[in-house]
Amino acid sequence: SRFAEVFYVDVYNIALRDPEFLFDAEPYQRHGALFWPDRYAGPGTGIEWLKREAWQVCGVPYRAEPEVEAGQLVIDKRRTWRAMQLTLHLNEHSDYYYAYFYGDKDTFHLAWRRTATEYGLVPFAPRTLGRSEAMVQFDLEGMPLFQHRGGAKWTLTGTNPRIGGFAAESVA
Repeated sequence: SRFAEVFYVDVYNIALRDPEFLFDAEPYQRHGALFWPDRYAGPGTGIEWLKREAWQVCGVPYRAEPEVEAGQLVIDKRRTWRAMQLTLHLNEHSDYYYAYFYGDKDTFHLAWRRTATEYGLVPFAPRTLGRSEAMVQFDLEGMPLFQHRGGAKWTLTGTNPRIGGFAAESVA
């Protein structure tokens, strides 16, 4: 993107209201990046998708912290350029790194840690919709802000499954 400040949203993710206010949010203003925690993964959950070897491969000491979900990100590229460049490198060499990572979400997390670039993290864990087909992500006040289809992605061909509680979607 040619923009210095970017709101990235995954194609399977919808905003429940205008997210523009995130650019004014204190954690984003302080760090130049605002991330959301991933579901199920991280300390206290008993599940870690990000393998311990991934930390080693990236030369980063392991940290027991929430994993990052990359369905929506708010980033100031001017302030986080080094971390963004490392994220690009990790994704350009996904044939190697994805053996350790659970996709692109972990490239952001580890690139920020490797470059010692701080980020803000929304303090609310996501909530699952359906049988893990989608999740609700919250704003900094704990109000629903995004609904992200992870397990039941939309398709142009075939049938798009309905998920109970997913915005703008009736359940037949």
